[in-house]
Amino acid sequence: MTMKKCILFVLCLLMLVGSIPSYATTKDLESEIRKILEDNNTTAVSIATIDADGNRETLTIGATDKTGNKPVDADTLFRIGSISKMFVTLSVLKLAEEGKLALNDPIRKWVEEVEFHNPWEDEYPVRIVHLLSHTSGWDDLHMSEYSNNDPTPLALESSFLVYPKSRTSRWVPGSRMSYSNSGPGVAAYIVEKLAGLPYEEYVESTFFKPLGMKTATFFKSEDYIKNGATLYQRDLEQTYWNIIMRPSGAVNASANDMLQLLGFFINDSERSILADQSIESMRHPQGSIMADSGLEVGHGLSHFIETKDGFTWFGHNGGVNGGLSDFKYIPELKVGYYVAINSSNGKAIFEISELLKAHLTEDLKPQVIPFEVDETVDSKDLTGYFRAVNPRNSSLYFIEYLVSVGRIESRPEGIALVGILDGSVDLYSPINETQYVDPSTGRIALTIAEDPLIGTVLLNEWFTLQPVSFLSIYGPIAFIILWLLATILIVLRLIILLIRKLIRRPMKGRVWTHVLPLLQILSIGMFIRGFIGVMAVDFLADNRIISALMAYGSILFLVISVGSVIWLILKREKNFNYYQSLVYSVMNLVIGIYLTNMGITGYHFF
Repeated sequence: MTMKKCILFVLCLLMLVGSIPSYATTKDLESEIRKILEDNNTTAVSIATIDADGNRETLTIGATDKTGNKPVDADTLFRIGSISKMFVTLSVLKLAEEGKLALNDPIRKWVEEVEFHNPWEDEYPVRIVHLLSHTSGWDDLHMSEYSNNDPTPLALESSFLVYPKSRTSRWVPGSRMSYSNSGPGVAAYIVEKLAGLPYEEYVESTFFKPLGMKTATFFKSEDYIKNGATLYQRDLEQTYWNIIMRPSGAVNASANDMLQLLGFFINDSERSILADQSIESMRHPQGSIMADSGLEVGHGLSHFIETKDGFTWFGHNGGVNGGLSDFKYIPELKVGYYVAINSSNGKAIFEISELLKAHLTEDLKPQVIPFEVDETVDSKDLTGYFRAVNPRNSSLYFIEYLVSVGRIESRPEGIALVGILDGSVDLYSPINETQYVDPSTGRIALTIAEDPLIGTVLLNEWFTLQPVSFLSIYGPIAFIILWLLATILIVLRLIILLIRKLIRRPMKGRVWTHVLPLLQILSIGMFIRGFIGVMAVDFLADNRIISALMAYGSILFLVISVGSVIWLILKREKNFNYYQSLVYSVMNLVIGIYLTNMGITGYHFF
């Protein structure tokens, strides 16, 4: 009897001792997170975690606003942004299980009234699966859609009328991945039609209530007004954004709500709502060339598939004006986290997310899938240069075309993708002629496939990479450097001319030889100022003036460049200033043609 008591005492002591490090770690974690918030001027954070032992915890730090009068708690509502998209896929999968639709259904079958344009619709229709995997080829929302902030709010069907042109397939549906907020919106509308009630009500009755997400809502509810975190962007309080595509990013939820959602994805026993195979389908690329090529990372159905330190995380992140969030889990290890902050500080959310990943996997073994390198594959055949050809926004591709470039190098591990501008290096090992794995996880992270429009491409986590020539990469870079030097020389020349004018020295050459380059500089300056303004402003404000600067600046630049070249050719002179002006005007004409070809000349962002 005494021995039994001693054993029980020792077991109890061991249990207590075993719990002390976990408690200390939690305190250390909280301390580190507080420091991150302070260093990044962020007011509050809301966190939910499930560890490998099944412990469910919430952690909240800070106050709901900068007055500090009301501390956040596990019931404080934060905006979760694009994590909302997960409910679109869950809803579609639910209807698929009920036999009401199929992922491969062409969307035209269900929503003929929704305007979209797909040049390949007869042979390659846009399907429901494309909307959920961001492979429809559609642009992301236009700024006029993003900036729409009708507090009414708009019915889902009405939101499609604001700017239908954003729903244009830029390549064959299913051939490239490009993040688009309009796709899940259309998918949600299909759910709405088949369910016979508003999408938000369907999600509430089918998922929020059964999961115990008691305060989750798509709207600025009374609960949000009373218990929502105030959002900040660069210390400025943000107005509530009534997102036009609510299914894509409007959900407000608390740490307690998101803890229930984590449990749903992590624990099979909680899945009475949806079959395990439906959830599993979200964790793989679907209905695309990426899926057919065997790629195991990137984007599944409303799920990112990311690797970190040998672990593969599934989930999504989100962002609204003044708020960021992240939701990730590892189903095999049954661990996961959710974090949201009430600021747009990307550094803060990244550091907290990395801290939570390290915390949850600290005592766990990395999940490296066994693989065997195919020694017969000659990776040297792939060496060369590449350019990403799946831009999220067509309006920004004139920049991405120049900077989203790199080279492919042969390495002992296999091949390396090296970013030319940032120097980043991603290593891959071949397991056959068309598939390469990430050595840290064993997952297929790079594949070689055939794009219907441009031929052989490389596919990795986020990009479709087209092999290109050395000249295609470095030609534009050299041109830009020469153009900048030419602009500086023109400006210096104009300054010297101004000085000569002030001291009453004679001017060499015709006046227009000097004036035309100045007009070109002023017009391109107008365009650049507008572009910088568009990138920096609050998109919920009235930005028509800034947008007009960019649109009309680009038109003026093209017209003046064309006129300058014609005038200078007709009015020939034999002096340095003339030839300098002619060469500079031709260079600007090339830039004007490039911007026009990219669809930027005259383009209104708002």
